[in-house]
Amino acid sequence: MAVTQIGESYIANVKFKKRKLGGVDEIDAINHLDTLSKTYEQEILRRDRYYQEQLANKDQQMQQAYSELASLQEQIQHMQMGQGSFGGSAGGCEQLLQYLVGIVERIEQRMGSRSYMYPN
Repeated sequence: MAVTQIGESYIANVKFKKRKLGGVDEIDAINHLDTLSKTYEQEILRRDRYYQEQLANKDQQMQQAYSELASLQEQIQHMQMGQGSFGGSAGGCEQLLQYLVGIVERIEQRMGSRSYMYPN
């Protein structure tokens, strides 16, 4: 639920004590505003926890991606020295290209799955 909807929902259900003269009771109005403020605070804290969890998950995904990248860089260095498992032939280069494309696609899938929209 959006934060504004929480406030609107609360305000729609508020019943103020009426004074015979002078409108609503000030203490009652202040108490309702205090309740509304606490409701907003709880929702903000809940969302903060959610976003912190999402950031931690993305950090973990980034660490995995960097680990894969480091492994790939190591394999490229071995290839440049002629020690790689892909060999120096055209077929070996094609195999390396397919391997690189697979790594890039996995990284894109992980990073492309970002969902910053807050679920209701």
